[in-house]
Amino acid sequence: MMNEMLYNLPFDPMYLLIGSCGLSLALLIAFVICIIKMNKLYRRYDRFMRGKDAESLEDTMQNILEQLKDLNAKDRANKDMMKVLSKQVKDSFQKFGFVKYNAFKGMGGNLSFVLAMLDDNNTGFVLDAVHSREGCYLYLKEVEEGATEVLLGSEEQEALEQALGYVKRPTLSDRLDKKKKNEKKEKIGSGEQSIEVPNSERMKSERLKELRKLQREAMEAEESKEDKDDDSANTEGE
Repeated sequence: MMNEMLYNLPFDPMYLLIGSCGLSLALLIAFVICIIKMNKLYRRYDRFMRGKDAESLEDTMQNILEQLKDLNAKDRANKDMMKVLSKQVKDSFQKFGFVKYNAFKGMGGNLSFVLAMLDDNNTGFVLDAVHSREGCYLYLKEVEEGATEVLLGSEEQEALEQALGYVKRPTLSDRLDKKKKNEKKEKIGSGEQSIEVPNSERMKSERLKELRKLQREAMEAEESKEDKDDDSANTEGE
């Protein structure tokens, strides 16, 4: 029966035998490769598990997971703390400027001073300590975003500009040189000095100058009104 089937095939049965041998050889090669890979994997597994049983390995993995949870919790706590510290630093006074001057002639020495303290948002105060023969008087003026609601004196303005970073804070040698120059020539007014303002602070500088201009015009208008009232009172008296 089998011989008849083989003889009835449209091709030579030898080809079928050769194909079977080739397929068997390929399967044998694949089997050998799988055995080699399995041995490598077993050796790796043996090195990994050497000295550890299933129970101890599970405990080790559990300890690692717990440590990761603790590290994540500490990391979140540190980030929250950094946010709080950053906010506290921005709200604290970190910019300052000071100017020493002689408020009254003949007092001797620059005993009066102006101190400007600002936070990261350029908000703070300007403290003016005026020394006289009768005593020392303190005047506090609030600063909001680099500007004040009241007009500042020349020394107060200089201290504020030092805190804002518009002008360089003078050193001790600079103050001594300035004192010598002032002794040689008479001081002419307070005036306004042209200051190179950084681009990041230009808007605040313009706002401050505009506020000072409005305050100066208001004071001049008030003085003019007082002069007119005095003239009218003198006319009525005559």
